[in-house]
Amino acid sequence: MTIEITVVFSPRLSTDGLPESEKYQAVLISDLLQRLSRELINNLTSDLDLVTFAESTAEQATEEQLALHRKGPDRNGPGVEFITYSNAVTGLARKSHSMRHWAHVATKDALLTVFHCREACILVTDAAAGTKKLRKRIRLEEAVAIRKELCDRVPNLTKLRNAVAHDGDHGRGRTEKYRASAPSITFTSAQVWKDRMVERQVTHGGWGSLVVTNNDDRMQFTLDASLVNDIEMIIYRFFACFEKASLPYGT
Repeated sequence: MTIEITVVFSPRLSTDGLPESEKYQAVLISDLLQRLSRELINNLTSDLDLVTFAESTAEQATEEQLALHRKGPDRNGPGVEFITYSNAVTGLARKSHSMRHWAHVATKDALLTVFHCREACILVTDAAAGTKKLRKRIRLEEAVAIRKELCDRVPNLTKLRNAVAHDGDHGRGRTEKYRASAPSITFTSAQVWKDRMVERQVTHGGWGSLVVTNNDDRMQFTLDASLVNDIEMIIYRFFACFEKASLPYGT
C-alpha cells in the first residue's frame, strides 16, 4: 500500500510586465499553488503512510495474540504467570484497537486534505479570472475543467467533508427534537434505536476507508495509493496550466 510519490513543484508566477493592480494576484496565486504542493506531499502521503503502518502493526498484534491464545497460560505455574498472560493478551487487543483508531483519524484528515486542495484550486482560478493581462498567460478554462476532476475522483466530496468537519454536531437534531416535544414523547427503547439509526454517523469502513450514513444516504471515502496517484496527476496537470505565466514576460 506504500507508494513512491513524485515531488510536484508548484510554479511561481512572474510579476514581470504586469500592471501594479495584478502583481498581488500573481503572488497570491503562487502562494496558493505552493500550498497545493505542500498539502499533497506533506499531508496526503503522510496520512497514507500512517494507515499502512497502523494496518501492519495491528496485523502483527493480532498474530501475536492468536499465538498466545494457542499456547495458553501455564496452568501449573504460579498465579502471577496467569496475570502476566492475561495482561499480554489484553495489551495486544488494545494495540489493535488503537491502530484502527489511528487509521480512522488519518483517513478523515486525508478527506479534509482533498477538500482543501479543491478549495485552493477554486481560489486560484477565481483570482486568475479577475485579471486581464495575467490571465492571457494562463490556460484558465483548462484549469477550471481540471479542478472539477477532484470532485469526480471523490464523489460527494463536499457532503463527506461537512459530515467529518461537523461530526460533533450530529446529536443537535435529536437534542432539539426532544427539547421541543419531550412532554408528548413516550419513552421506548425502539424510539431511541430508531433515532440513533437516523442521525448522521461517521464510522470506520476498513483500513483507509470511512463511511458516512445520514438517514438513507450512505457515502464512502477510501484512501489508497490509487487515490493519491490520481490526485497527484490532477494537481500536476493543474500546475501545467500556469507554466507560461511563470516565465519572464515576453518569453
